[in-house]
Amino acid sequence: MPALQRLQEAALAMPEGDWWLQEAALTLAPLVPEPGKIICVGLNYRKHAEESGLAVPTTPVLFSKFANTVAAPGQAVPLPPEAVQYDYEAELMVVIGKHARHVSEAEALDYVLGYCNTDDLSARDLQFTTSQWLLGKTLDAFCPMGPTS
Repeated sequence: MPALQRLQEAALAMPEGDWWLQEAALTLAPLVPEPGKIICVGLNYRKHAEESGLAVPTTPVLFSKFANTVAAPGQAVPLPPEAVQYDYEAELMVVIGKHARHVSEAEALDYVLGYCNTDDLSARDLQFTTSQWLLGKTLDAFCPMGPTS
């Protein structure tokens, strides 16, 4: 039985109110603590491209974040001295819940486990040092994720 179904059944079996905790008393973990892949879409809306002084892309601009970038909501993000132009953007994260390959558009939503908010932190001075955005997007804790990122 899949873990999500077991969790749902356990929650429904509990007496009402017995399993709720006060959110303020919790230390939240990242929603996806060990992601296999983090694939991001840059300049994903026209106004952002215009504000950035960049051309509106004709194809998706993809970049990655790595496991070291994962952070919990409210976790302190270290700002290393190698950069000075820090920026952030609120983003919608789509969590893919099972292995997917050669998935048709009609079947795509069958692979989505859920959604949450995340922050895409950037060191812009590092990001634009080369044509690849990797340097400015993959600093430690530069991808806080979860319900209250």
